[in-house]
Amino acid sequence: MPPTITASPGNIVVPMSTILQALDGVLTPAERDALLGAVVGVRADQVQPGDLITAQFVNSLLEDINTLQLRVAALEGSAGGPVLVRIEPSNETAVGDLLTLIGSGFDIQPGKTTVLMGGVQISAFNLGSDSTKLMFQVPDSFTGLPKTVAVSVKVGDRGSTSLACLVNPLVPQQGGQVVIEPTTPALGTIIVGNTYPISWQVDSQTILPATYRFALLFTGLTGSTVTAWKTAAIIAPTGDQQITRGAPITVTANVKVPTGASKATISLDVTSTDGLFHNTSSPLDLVVGQAPAVSDPRVTFDPISIGAAAQTVRKAQITVDGASLAGVQIKFGQTGVIPLTVRLQADAEHPGTATAAGDYTYTAVIETPAGRWAAPIVAPTGNTSVAAGSTRSLNLTVQNTDAGTSPIPTFLKISVAHRPPGSAAPADFTSFIRIPIQGYVS
Repeated sequence: MPPTITASPGNIVVPMSTILQALDGVLTPAERDALLGAVVGVRADQVQPGDLITAQFVNSLLEDINTLQLRVAALEGSAGGPVLVRIEPSNETAVGDLLTLIGSGFDIQPGKTTVLMGGVQISAFNLGSDSTKLMFQVPDSFTGLPKTVAVSVKVGDRGSTSLACLVNPLVPQQGGQVVIEPTTPALGTIIVGNTYPISWQVDSQTILPATYRFALLFTGLTGSTVTAWKTAAIIAPTGDQQITRGAPITVTANVKVPTGASKATISLDVTSTDGLFHNTSSPLDLVVGQAPAVSDPRVTFDPISIGAAAQTVRKAQITVDGASLAGVQIKFGQTGVIPLTVRLQADAEHPGTATAAGDYTYTAVIETPAGRWAAPIVAPTGNTSVAAGSTRSLNLTVQNTDAGTSPIPTFLKISVAHRPPGSAAPADFTSFIRIPIQGYVS
């Protein structure tokens, strides 16, 4: 067990009788008596009836017990061999954790010292290791975890005593992203008073399952209010929903066009309850009297991933008509590169549709440049003979030309058009994503 360094509420103090009993057979009776006298002999005559036993006295006694542990470890080990006193931070660890063995007589020259941990040999140690401590990551080499294993140190042909250590399995750390794929069917002409089904597939591409909340965002309104649209909309499922990687769920909103409305842009907002993951869907425009353009589900887009080293472009939450949407900001007067991953779904994921394999053309536009944005450049502009189920990486070069530093956001629309292999015919389906974009100062 690790030594008690100071006396605190809740500490378990080992009786001296237990320590002396453990030394039975190791020390002669005379050596045991001398050791006992060295540890407590001086202290005993300092305590008189009625005296207050102070923390200083107890801590001094504990220091002597720690010294005794060192002596015991040295006596039990091979003469002149390494001494293992304790394991830090405790005698319990997990795969991947940093473990430190405290003792003496260690030799960190390559090949000189080996730690034996439940039959697993460890001979590579972290920087900071020296003759009194060995630091290393607990390897993923154990079976049947959790279990208690013996830990000892061997230097040359001499070994230390063993200490018990409980090894727990690796605790996975959360990470990943949440992806939203539009699955809305063709809606036909939008008419006031009619109800339209709008749907998305939400995929939690995370290491561990995550729990999410869903909300509808209404922006770009003409002729009606957010309250009117929300009152006439029903979203399912309601409440918090746990999603496991590889088991996406469908979120559906039945949206009724309120009286007086002529236009609205609808997005799905997805946020994990722990705040680690957030994404908003590509906006869908509903214009009364028109049939909305719906992105074909055979091509989907991963959330934008911009590296921390980027200087002119960054991910940001952009407010559009009071709603916060996941988007991109580019410094005023600067040019930034936006990376985007395009996924061409395997046909089995969308049965009954034409094949997703074929030739693809990529384009991008700023929907309302208003003199603040140059035409985006997409690289590459297309790919031929693309297999279904594969991915392609695009780079979009976008220049902010706004000298007036206007905060007004707009949308960057990226379209992917499909043709059968080698065909010169018009595209047979098109998929797209609309991303809020805005300039920023710093």
